[in-house]
Amino acid sequence: MEGPRLLSSSSLFWLAVCMLSLAPKKLVLGLDPNNPGYISIDCGALNNYPHPDLQIYYETDDGYIDSGESKQVSSDGMAESVRASAKTLREFPDGVRNCYTIPPITTSDEGSRKYLIRASFYYGNYDSQNRTLKFDLYIGVNYWTTVDISDPGSYIHKEIIHVVPPTEDAIQVCLVNTGTGTPLISSLELRQLADTMYPSDDQFPTLALYKRINMGNTANESVFRHPSDSYDRFWNVDHTNYDGPLSSAWNGTSPPALDRTNDAYKVPTEVLRTFITVESSHNFSFSSEAHEPRASKWISYLHFAEMENVSSPREFTIYSNDAFIKTVSLDYLVPMTVPTNQFTSDIGFKFKLLTNSSSSASSAPPIINAVELYYLPDISTRPTDLNDGDSTAKNIGRNLSSYGLKGKIADSLANLTELISFVTDNPYLCLEDSCKPKKKRNSFVVPLIAVGSGLIVILSIALAVIWKLKMTKGKGQEGTVKLKNRPFTCNEVLKITDNFKTVIGKGGFGMVYLGTLANGTNVAVKMRSQTSKQGRKEFQAE
Repeated sequence: MEGPRLLSSSSLFWLAVCMLSLAPKKLVLGLDPNNPGYISIDCGALNNYPHPDLQIYYETDDGYIDSGESKQVSSDGMAESVRASAKTLREFPDGVRNCYTIPPITTSDEGSRKYLIRASFYYGNYDSQNRTLKFDLYIGVNYWTTVDISDPGSYIHKEIIHVVPPTEDAIQVCLVNTGTGTPLISSLELRQLADTMYPSDDQFPTLALYKRINMGNTANESVFRHPSDSYDRFWNVDHTNYDGPLSSAWNGTSPPALDRTNDAYKVPTEVLRTFITVESSHNFSFSSEAHEPRASKWISYLHFAEMENVSSPREFTIYSNDAFIKTVSLDYLVPMTVPTNQFTSDIGFKFKLLTNSSSSASSAPPIINAVELYYLPDISTRPTDLNDGDSTAKNIGRNLSSYGLKGKIADSLANLTELISFVTDNPYLCLEDSCKPKKKRNSFVVPLIAVGSGLIVILSIALAVIWKLKMTKGKGQEGTVKLKNRPFTCNEVLKITDNFKTVIGKGGFGMVYLGTLANGTNVAVKMRSQTSKQGRKEFQAE
């Protein structure tokens, strides 16, 4: 894994680690001394530590989340290949939704808001129950994927490329309990990417990884990542059973020096040095199933590098799902990445590399070095009610209890259906109908002839008690508010509160923000904190 490079950077890495270990204060959140664009969290770990092989500094999840319980993985379920970050985990037996809140990286040279986010899960039978687990993973309010742990010894990685909007000052990765097992997580890693990598659009700003293949690497069981890959992507072994194509590799005595001048993706040299090709005069085709229940579209990235010094440039045409993509001509030791068109998931994924026999180029057959396949989750705005079927976002409400409010509630507030109304302890607050004077109930007076002063006193006390009870009941009816409910989207709530700009109070469950409706009516919006261990019912009760 790029031996010379590892040795040249190792001494600097350990020097930085030693200096940090001598510092009296805790490491600043997200600070990796050798990788300023990295945040590496070992969930459930008790101490920060440097990983000697990966040259990555891992920190505990203190400061990123306040819920959950730290657990040690049972040695009975731990394989030899399990990394240090999988030896502990954090489980979430309480609450439906538990979120890690991570500030964006601002100290690196990339200066972008595009991140590779990887969540890893290793059950390892830590509780000696040999359970199967299934739960959902979210980025903020948007569904990411479902984690399905059917084998206690499997090490599962979920990876996404996500652009953080300028209006957001934190990244939230949330585990949602769907009733099919207690959610858990072993590690959470963020890698800042260059803006020029993996272009996206406003409708689909997120790419979820389906597979990443190091083509031709059939013998080496290693998975290349950092320090070979400066962005710490996982390049997996190629397990494809090819019918006809031949794997090949750079046959030089040392790794080739690639021309990276216009190479935005920086696929590691160890990955590009192996490739798939075919015998002369043959074309190459590759197909893969592409099944993800909530995927709307798919896109692939094909990585090429000419590793053979052929007599003339290798030229071929790329087709993806029978659609023409591009005709390419490869220069010696110059990497090239070609994105395909977006395609729907019902037809799977396939591409063809066809030799361009009509040109004067060499008859060398096509090659390919690596493939990445992503699906585009549909992150169109969803309602923010936790009781929705997909268990999306935080509960949001307005708490007007004991504010001393008087008069009629505006009719426009009847449309704020997703916001939970709290108007108790405001005896002079009423809706339009309840503000109208009510006819007093006729009380009957039984004429009694005083027989004695004692009987008159008893009757007076009884009448006073009855009158008091009626007055109390009347006020309770006037204070009752019945508001119609409708879902509000997260974007609407953000607009109402101007991105939660003005704080007007704080309760036991979280902050209260000033909001303004489209008609100019001011409202108070209360958002339940993700760190609150109490649920929706308690939130409503408050």
